[in-house]
Amino acid sequence: MTPPQTDRQSSTLARVSTGRSALGRSRAVPRPLVALLAIATIQVVAWALVLPPFQGPDEDAHFAYVQKLAETGSGPVASGGNGRAISSEQNAAMNEAQLRSLRGVLGARPAWSDAEQERWREVEATLSDAESADGLGPNAVAQNPPLYYALEAIPYHLAPGGSFFNRVYVMRLASAVFYLAIVGFMWLIASELFRPLWARTLATAVVALQPKLAMLGGIINPDILLALTWTAFIYAGLLIVRRGPTPARLAGAGLATAASVLTHGRGLPLVGALVALLVIAYVRWRPPRRDLLRGLAIAAGPALLALLALYVFTSGGAAGGGVYGGEVSRLGAKGFDAREFLSYVWQFYMPRLDFMEPAIGPADYGFKQVYIQSFYGDLGWLEIELPRFATDLLSLATLLLLLGLYTVVVRRPRDLRRAWPEVAFVLLTALALIVTLHVSSYRDLLVNPSDPLITGRYLLPLVSVLAMGVTVVVMALPRRLAPIATGVVIAFGVVLQLSALGITFVRFYA
Repeated sequence: MTPPQTDRQSSTLARVSTGRSALGRSRAVPRPLVALLAIATIQVVAWALVLPPFQGPDEDAHFAYVQKLAETGSGPVASGGNGRAISSEQNAAMNEAQLRSLRGVLGARPAWSDAEQERWREVEATLSDAESADGLGPNAVAQNPPLYYALEAIPYHLAPGGSFFNRVYVMRLASAVFYLAIVGFMWLIASELFRPLWARTLATAVVALQPKLAMLGGIINPDILLALTWTAFIYAGLLIVRRGPTPARLAGAGLATAASVLTHGRGLPLVGALVALLVIAYVRWRPPRRDLLRGLAIAAGPALLALLALYVFTSGGAAGGGVYGGEVSRLGAKGFDAREFLSYVWQFYMPRLDFMEPAIGPADYGFKQVYIQSFYGDLGWLEIELPRFATDLLSLATLLLLLGLYTVVVRRPRDLRRAWPEVAFVLLTALALIVTLHVSSYRDLLVNPSDPLITGRYLLPLVSVLAMGVTVVVMALPRRLAPIATGVVIAFGVVLQLSALGITFVRFYA
C-alpha cells in the first residue's frame, strides 16, 4: 500500500510535473522551424554585416530620426529646422567612411582599411555630445509615425562602447528581431492552415528565403516592422474567422492594426482590413449582441486610439505642421479621374486596349518591375540588381503560380466555398494594401508623371499571402510531384538568397 503524500511532497511533485511539461513543450518545437529560424538568423546577420551602413533605402534618414529622438526626446521636423537632415556626428561618419560616394557609383568602395578606421577614431574623439543631437531637420521621413523609431532608440542607448558605428550595427540587429518574428508568425499561419509538416515548412521557407525581406531585416528601416504587424494581423484574423472571435484574438488583431498605423503611413490600409475582418467574423459566427459590442470595442479600440494619436502627430509640430494633410490637399487639387485611374491600373497589369489612352506615368513600369524585379531584387539603394536569368525565372515562377491558383479555383469550387471566410479575409487584406498603393501612385503621377512611387518592398507586408499561395498550389499537385516541387522551391530560394548576398558582397568589397 502506498503511503499518503504530504503537502510538501505533493507540491514537489507538482513542480516536477510542471517542469517536465515545460520541457516537453520546448522539445515539441518542430525541427523544421528551428532550422528555418537558424538559417534566417544567419542570413539576416549576414545582410547586416555585408551591406555597408546607410546603403539601404533611406537608411541614413531613418537613423537620423532615431538619433534625434534618442538624444533629445523629440523627432526631427519635415520642413524648416536648422538645415541639417542628419547630425554633425553622422555627417562626419559618412564622410570619413566614404558612405555617400557609394550610392549609385558601382566602382566606389567603403573606407575600411586599418588606417582609415584609425582616422575615424581620431575624428570621433573630437566630437561633442551636442553634435549627436543637432540633426533637427528637415528630414524627409520625419512625417513617419514614431513607433519604430522609439523602439530603435532602445538599442541605440544600449550599444556598447558608445561608438557611432556600434550604435548603427546594434540597431540593425534589433531590426533583425522583427524579421525573425515574421518567420515565426508565418509558421503559426501555416500551422493553422496546413496539416502536413512539409507544407508548413514550405510556406515558412518562402518567407524566410525572400532576399528583399532579409535585406530589410538587416538595416534600419520601419518597413520591416510594418511587415511584421501585417503578418501578425493575418495570423490573428485567421484564428478569428476559423475558430471564433475571442477577446484575446480580437485584441491581437486590434493591436496589430494600431501598431501598423503608428509605424508608417502605408499601415493605414490595415484599418480597412480590420473592418473587413469584423464583418466576416460576424457573418461567420453571428455572436450575441452583447458579445458583438464587446468584441467591437476590444478590436476597434486600439485602432481608433492609434488613429487619434496619428492625427495629433501629423497635425502638430512633430511632423512639420501636418505634412500628410498638406500633401493630400496638394494632390487633390489636381483632380482624381476615376476613368483615368482604372485605365492606369489596367495597363499596369495588362496590355493597353485599343480604346484606351496611354497610361499616365512611365510606359515601361508595371507588374514585372514592381512584383518581381523590385520585390525580390533592386537591393541596397536600388542599384544592385539580380541577374537577368534570375528575374526571368522569377517571372516564369510567378506565371506558374497564378496559373496554379486559377486551376485550384476552377477544379475545387467546393473547397473554395467551404473556406470562403479565410479566402475572403486574405484577399480583402491584400486588396486593402494594393488598392491603396495604386491610388497613392496615381495621385503622385498626377503631380510628377516620371515618378510612379510604388515599388516592390511596399508589398512585403503581404509576403505571408505569397507563401500561402505557393503552398496551396504545391499541395494541389499529385502526391509524387508535391515533394519534388517543394524541394525545387526551397532550393531556388536558397540559391536566390545566396546570390543576392554574393552580388552585394562583390558590389562593395571586390
